[in-house]
Amino acid sequence: REPHYPSLAQLGTRRPATLRRVQDEDAELLRYLAGLSLTPGTLVEVLEEAPFDGPLTVRIGDQIEVISHELAATIDVEPV
Repeated sequence: REPHYPSLAQLGTRRPATLRRVQDEDAELLRYLAGLSLTPGTLVEVLEEAPFDGPLTVRIGDQIEVISHELAATIDVEPV
């Protein structure tokens, strides 16, 4: 049985975490995430959360990207 990890959307701000898995198997989505370097093992940190399920500003390694709350909810992370 796999451990339960919180999603990136649940993580909260300023809590570094390691990306563990994406809960979606859509090939196009996985390619998009890979293009943002959002792949298992990557260190991530939510820098800002817009209110009302708005977008999240996320540090991914040494880059900063903005992703939707909906997408962040499909990304499981392990706080470090």
